[in-house]
Amino acid sequence: MFPNGNSANSPSDDFSKQKLNSDKSLDNHKCDVEMSSVNSITGRMVTKTQNPAFSQKYVEIKLEENCNALTVDQPILVESLNDKHSDSFLIARSVSNLDVKNRCLALVCNLKDSPVNLNKNLALVKISPIHKVACIENVNNVSYENSKRQINWAAQVDLNHLEDEQKLKVMNLLSKYNSVFAQDISDLGQCDLIKHEIHLSDQIHIRQKSYRVPYHLKPEMRSQINVLLEAGIIQPSTSSFSAKVILVKKSDGSYRLVADLRKLNAKTVPDNYHLPNLKKI
Repeated sequence: MFPNGNSANSPSDDFSKQKLNSDKSLDNHKCDVEMSSVNSITGRMVTKTQNPAFSQKYVEIKLEENCNALTVDQPILVESLNDKHSDSFLIARSVSNLDVKNRCLALVCNLKDSPVNLNKNLALVKISPIHKVACIENVNNVSYENSKRQINWAAQVDLNHLEDEQKLKVMNLLSKYNSVFAQDISDLGQCDLIKHEIHLSDQIHIRQKSYRVPYHLKPEMRSQINVLLEAGIIQPSTSSFSAKVILVKKSDGSYRLVADLRKLNAKTVPDNYHLPNLKKI
């Protein structure tokens, strides 16, 4: 299913509301499925509908043809028919059930900043019958522990103000969610959905001569720049803007690479947004 976001109402009637409740119950019971040998069937839009910008919406789907292998309330797998419309919207890969009219629901996510129209009889999904559904409790779990992900929390987190029982709970919690903590720059995630813009008070380019780097620090400078390049945090640039960089020595003897962006910040137009008074909310 898609992550939570803007959502639009389901297309129509009691059937849709009933199926929504059914699909939500399936979300709460993760299952392992075994597919049937029956070929997949094309599913088409029942009625024309419009999906608002940046939102997800359930739409009614009808089978293109009758299939004796499918029965009412039989679990089925709903998938995208092809990648033809992947630049406009996506179809969630989900488990659903057929009603007496051979209909089911599909979840459509609009990725565009404008509404998307889904026409009647549009071939949208492929439907495959599920032969067996096994509860996750009956499936063998194989845990994979990456030794590189183990973090010595005792050396990094000060828990002296807690009681022994509380310390144990905190350590267990940190160990359980070990993978969500970045150990170094290469573990940091990225977002490529939007392009960041900096608005300036004028268009006069800022050019600053580079600071001289001591000879013994050149390997350190080169190493840190390469790490940032490999992590995708910086990239080679031919911009007419330039800012000075410098290595700042930290208390533990290591160095931090920083950029002198004071002149750029002085010309940056801040993005100001009105915030409500929290006392009045």
